[in-house]
Amino acid sequence: MSVLNKIEQLIQYKLLIPKEEFINCTRSELEHLEQLVYRNTNFVLPDTYHNFLKIGGHGIGSLLLGVGVSYGEVLSRMNAFWEDSSPLKNIDKSAFLFFYKDSHPSYYTYFLLEGSSNPLVYEYDLNSNATRNTNKTFTEYLLEGIQNSYEFRSLVPNHLRVVLFNVRKQLLSLNLFLNKANLSFWEERLKNKIIRFGERVDDLPLKAKSKMEDIIYTDFKTFIEELKTHTIKHIFETDYNLFQKAVNVIDEALKYLAYKPTHQDFNQLKNFCEQFEKEKGELKKFTFSSARSLFLFLSDRNFSEEQHLWYLIQLEYYAWQTLLT
Repeated sequence: MSVLNKIEQLIQYKLLIPKEEFINCTRSELEHLEQLVYRNTNFVLPDTYHNFLKIGGHGIGSLLLGVGVSYGEVLSRMNAFWEDSSPLKNIDKSAFLFFYKDSHPSYYTYFLLEGSSNPLVYEYDLNSNATRNTNKTFTEYLLEGIQNSYEFRSLVPNHLRVVLFNVRKQLLSLNLFLNKANLSFWEERLKNKIIRFGERVDDLPLKAKSKMEDIIYTDFKTFIEELKTHTIKHIFETDYNLFQKAVNVIDEALKYLAYKPTHQDFNQLKNFCEQFEKEKGELKKFTFSSARSLFLFLSDRNFSEEQHLWYLIQLEYYAWQTLLT
């Protein structure tokens, strides 16, 4: 597994950002940027950065909001830099400004276009005119950012994050039907409600832990039920295929919110995984398919369908965490 592939997997299965929220750059966009870089510097983009743009150059959920790394923001910033209309007069002209924090408008992060496939990252403070070598490569810098994001997102307990990951993934699958011109009023409303739900999920780490379960199993559940009973029913007349798909998606999403786990559930799952690790000693080979197979060891218990689903998604999450360690 390449470093960039591992980063992609970490974002999905450690930060729990669904693949549906990765918006990659097109081939023509990459070619346009490469041409601009070569014309202005006689260098090409580093392989690691090029491949990152292919993964999520236009955005990766809420991970890169407010840091100016999207294709359009980078393009605008670099054009100003090359045209000398940027205030950054004291940075080497071979610099590529890939990162900029809205919260710290005088700070810029860049690497030098000098032929390295994974260049070192530098930080520049416009106010003090000071440059700092982070001593981290581009991919190491990304990994550090992922870890920082994980620490924030982990304020929400993992068992709740995994449930929300699956619910959000279901709702986002509707975007395939909503990314079209001339949406009807109710289709536009559905699209906006899905966006709003994602924002509420992203804000969850800011809430008190004592209130998180009520927010998820009461507020979020009610919100999704209302999508079905109010918003989606109005789509029936304008797009029956979307209506059918939306009903199925909502029903599937509600399954993940149908069972509220108990402490006994956590202890059973924890003991099972620890015992398997102790007996097999090969947890690195734990995969989705083996998680499903191993789950059969728990099938002697009288689980409800909802409880079975909850255990299964927790096992899958545990499998991915182990693979990515």
